[in-house]
Amino acid sequence: MQCWVHRDALINDAHVETSLREAWEHEGSKDEMNIVLQGPEQYFWKGTEAGWMGCYDFPGETWAGDGSAHKGVMGAGRSVCFQRPGRTLEVRVGREEEGISSLEPEIAAIARTLQALPLETDLLYLCDSEAALSRVSRWIGSGPRTTLAGDANADIVTSIVERVRARVLQGACTFMDKVKAHRGEPLNENADTQAESARQLPREHRQWTTRTQTMTYEWRDNDGVTHVTAWSKAVRSAMLRGGTEYQMQRALNRAVDNWIKIFMRSTDSGLQRIKQATNTGAQSDLMDSTRWGWRCM
Repeated sequence: MQCWVHRDALINDAHVETSLREAWEHEGSKDEMNIVLQGPEQYFWKGTEAGWMGCYDFPGETWAGDGSAHKGVMGAGRSVCFQRPGRTLEVRVGREEEGISSLEPEIAAIARTLQALPLETDLLYLCDSEAALSRVSRWIGSGPRTTLAGDANADIVTSIVERVRARVLQGACTFMDKVKAHRGEPLNENADTQAESARQLPREHRQWTTRTQTMTYEWRDNDGVTHVTAWSKAVRSAMLRGGTEYQMQRALNRAVDNWIKIFMRSTDSGLQRIKQATNTGAQSDLMDSTRWGWRCM
């Protein structure tokens, strides 16, 4: 194992060896991601993506948030603060009956952070979802024509926009920066880990539970898993796939019918084989019409 540092860095060799040994022999499956800005570790943390942007020297509060959506349960957004390590915010998003979305918990984490932070406090928010940041940034300098009509997450976005506007009136700065996911960024990794546990919050912790007028679709993927979502590319692909499979099955059924007519009319051997298979009790390979069509073709 090698550890590279700047050539001008002042390093205590004994301390470095002890730290590396403890990290190497640690039994945890993931790094603890404890940010240390003193000693040798400061050179590592300030060399990360957030470190290069000066996030760890931000004079206000630096937060990171993430979302989680899994197994039909609406995800939860969870935020962590760099200046106050013990301070976390969590929220579970409702409307599971309209389907789950990876975007919804991401913007819910942003909204929850803005709700909890004082209006006069400068904020630097780190997020690994480009879609969530794009949804918010469209309101910056967009003018009066921008609308939330047809937006499935209009209530959450409204909360974000209103809170940011109130912060502007108070003279506070709000920065939202994109960071790469699963690249060792400590705040983002911590938020990602805790978002999984926040998804298990009881139903009384849910926010934004009011149903919208969005039409939902139920469909199955290639693995047979049932999904319920609003209109999306996945729904469109499922419809196209279902229509294609239906037409293919119709063609197979016609081919099977023609094959049976020709086979049974031209020779009696086909009927004899069927009787023989029945008498020998080949019960393990009984097929319905769909499987029979595919096997014959």
